Amino acid sequence: MNIRHLILICQILIFTCSGTYSTIYYSGVEEKTFYDAETACQEFGGNLLSFGQLFVKALLTCQQYVYVWNGRPVYKQLQGCYTGDASKKTPTDLRKSDKRIAICADFCISDNFTHFGITTTECFCYELGDFASLNRSTSCDVSVCPGNLYDMCGVDRHQILYEKDKEFDIGSCHARNVHTNGYSHRFIGYCEETLPYLCKVGGSDDVRCSLTESTSSDIISTSDNTDTVIASMTEVDNSNIDRDTTASDRSSTLSTLRSKVTNQALTKTLESNKKGNLLFYYRS
Repeated sequence: MNIRHLILICQILIFTCSGTYSTIYYSGVEEKTFYDAETACQEFGGNLLSFGQLFVKALLTCQQYVYVWNGRPVYKQLQGCYTGDASKKTPTDLRKSDKRIAICADFCISDNFTHFGITTTECFCYELGDFASLNRSTSCDVSVCPGNLYDMCGVDRHQILYEKDKEFDIGSCHARNVHTNGYSHRFIGYCEETLPYLCKVGGSDDVRCSLTESTSSDIISTSDNTDTVIASMTEVDNSNIDRDTTASDRSSTLSTLRSKVTNQALTKTLESNKKGNLLFYYRS
């Protein structure tokens, strides 16, 4: 543990006692391997942030178009569609067309749940016993998730299933890229690559955009604006998908749409950065 880490821990303790501490620290230009990032966050008194709404909010606040380590657990999509009864599911009054992985990951965050399912309007949480009783569907009605172009959702009773994996090996690390048109997933496969990271310390939703910010005036309190910044990207995209086509054709169409939206968003951001003489890092 170096001097900077000790200073940061002292700052965290001070903010904890005063009630104004920040919980999300973005590493910025400091990049580490996955395991070194986990260790650094633990030395700060927290953990490497896993993917969810807070992860999205932090990168929308601090840095877009950068792949950042996805803390444990990672969410692995299972093949096909599933039907069955969940241990927990979205209440009736919250069943609306806004679902995406980040929402359902938070909804099913309990360690009791080993898997979660997504449709365009609902999240389904499964304990191991309930997951074992699920039925894999021979027909699969899928759509782009209303809340994120890069996520896949089931339609009606068909669920897309994700496994919550905490014990992945050195060849199975994951990262996420967040920008105003949504957020994408990248399977790194090599945990020794160096990437930025997010540390979660404590229980508030404040965001700090560096590891060295130290005064309470530097704290950025942000509201959850993820619905606003990505709401427009799926309005046309779902209408472009013909569900009478084969799964392969639908996959090709989705890939084309994603590529188009990402390229348009990246071009717009780079042009904006040139005008403002700003620099963003982008990883393909």
